[in-house]
Amino acid sequence: MVTSMRLTIGMPSFNNFTEVFFTVQALRMYHNLKDCEILVIDNFGDGELEKFIKSNGNGQVRYEKYINGSGPAFAKNKVFELAKGEMVLCIDSHILLKPGALDKIPITDDFITGPLVYNNLIDYVGSWKPLLRG
Repeated sequence: MVTSMRLTIGMPSFNNFTEVFFTVQALRMYHNLKDCEILVIDNFGDGELEKFIKSNGNGQVRYEKYINGSGPAFAKNKVFELAKGEMVLCIDSHILLKPGALDKIPITDDFITGPLVYNNLIDYVGSWKPLLRG
């Protein structure tokens, strides 16, 4: 019997080892990742990133290299394509999540976004307008 995991936290990376390092470590330190995987899609071919994940991922962080496509949309699509979780949380590699933020994510087919808290930790946004900005 094959059982799936509850959550995949996926992030694209293009030559940004430092951001991925801190996000992965913060996820591992401040969140209950039982029944969860962290998936990093490397769209650059960063040997330092690959080595870090393979040496420190403890089977919970998965590294996948796809350098044959370009742009963040390509890498984000790979997150959804390769995710093993029933739910997928796709984040940029510089995003830090508040402790407890993962505890109550429901299993749903809906597309959920936000909220985004700004650097001042006061202002936030719950959704974006569907338009391209300069």
